[in-house]
Amino acid sequence: MIGTTINRLRVSSGLSTKQVAEAVGVSQQFIYQLEKGEKRPSIATAKRIAAALNCTVDDLLGEQEQNSTG
Repeated sequence: MIGTTINRLRVSSGLSTKQVAEAVGVSQQFIYQLEKGEKRPSIATAKRIAAALNCTVDDLLGEQEQNSTG
């Protein structure tokens, strides 16, 4: 799930949900909802999240794709 990946990358980067939200331009609640799997980001938002977490959109989706295919 993309939310799990966002959470893992955010925590390993030492960032709070507030810091990521500010960098992405969304609410802290939205980041929380993403991490809990309650929401899914648009492509544009996923790109901004990836930039904030210093990764690629493929990195955000990679874990999800591996779980789906394997």
